[in-house]
Amino acid sequence: MSSIAIDPGHGGKDPGAIGPTGLKEKECALKIALKVGQMLKKHNVKVIYTRTDDSYPSLTQRAELANKAKADYFVSIHLNSSTSPSAHGTETFSFKRGTVGEKLAQKIQSHLVKSIRLANRGVKQENLLVLKKTKMPAALVEVCFISNPKEEALLKSDAFLNKAAEGISRGILAQLSTT
Repeated sequence: MSSIAIDPGHGGKDPGAIGPTGLKEKECALKIALKVGQMLKKHNVKVIYTRTDDSYPSLTQRAELANKAKADYFVSIHLNSSTSPSAHGTETFSFKRGTVGEKLAQKIQSHLVKSIRLANRGVKQENLLVLKKTKMPAALVEVCFISNPKEEALLKSDAFLNKAAEGISRGILAQLSTT
């Protein structure tokens, strides 16, 4: 049985980005992550969450939890933010090019964009602690821009959150089918 560590970004004392109407990244990321976990469990995937409530494990604790559980993959779920309210779209990060982590990020990005139909900002590489410290292939998803009023409004819709979770889940399952 494959196992996935799902990391809902931020939490507890760290709200993450806050949208124009006060919507908090930590709340949306948790909702999406829990939905992703439910969908993966229906496909006999073992799910390990870094948090299931409004707590704040440190970035190192998140990576250590996934490493200790010996998860096959690690996926961190976030919402993007910008000082420009017109910034929009979806992007996914991996640690290095040419890795299994990048392939995971590409599959998640492709399926997520198909599912939520927002602009495709692509897969990028970034030296993020949760991507660097995990021993398994890892990706960090930026579903959309909570700082964009139109995209923030989407995040208030359960239907949109379900579509986002479906896209992320399909990307993970596509990656699992190649291993």
